[in-house]
Amino acid sequence: PPPPRPPAGGAPPPPPPPPPPPLPPALARHVLAIATEALENAHRHASATRVDVRAAADGHLLRLTIHDDGTGLPPGTRLEELRDSGHFGLLGMVERAAQAGARIRIGKGTHERGTEVRLDIPLPPP
Repeated sequence: PPPPRPPAGGAPPPPPPPPPPPLPPALARHVLAIATEALENAHRHASATRVDVRAAADGHLLRLTIHDDGTGLPPGTRLEELRDSGHFGLLGMVERAAQAGARIRIGKGTHERGTEVRLDIPLPPP
């Protein structure tokens, strides 16, 4: 697309920030696996009618957020209980995030219903 026009009598807008550096392949595989599992959980378990996926880079951090409008996790759900009952998907997401050096949060987030998976991934220096 053509560059935006400067406002009449004003300076042109600043250029957009440069794109973040590419993720190393091993890190990209972890991020893809976590996103895939979150989407699979929304499809299989949540009875969701909508899933919102967002990704944004801010400085040296990539944030991936996946939110579904489904039933959500039962209150007080703990990873140990999920593991003991044979539900390994969320546990696998937590383990992959740790291996990637990322921080993951799984819960309601700021939403009234559903589940939000939020992954904060440190980006390598350019």
